[in-house]
Amino acid sequence: MKFKIPLKNGDIVYTIEECKIEKYFVEGFELKENISISDDISNDIIVKLERYNDGTNSYKINLRLSKCFLNKKELIEQLEKM
Repeated sequence: MKFKIPLKNGDIVYTIEECKIEKYFVEGFELKENISISDDISNDIIVKLERYNDGTNSYKINLRLSKCFLNKKELIEQLEKM
């Protein structure tokens, strides 16, 4: 099975954290150990993120790919569907 992750290291993604839109920088990826066999594996891919990306401050977090959006507009559209 082939699939392509629409992100690469250094890209910016947006997510919701404590009712705010937050910007993060992609640092890497990992696949969960027990993946589900389905068409959508975005819940099985973990994205390693860094908030500041300035070499001084650091705040790292791991989120599922399904919780990361390429831009604010895409994130807001998803929220409107809920």
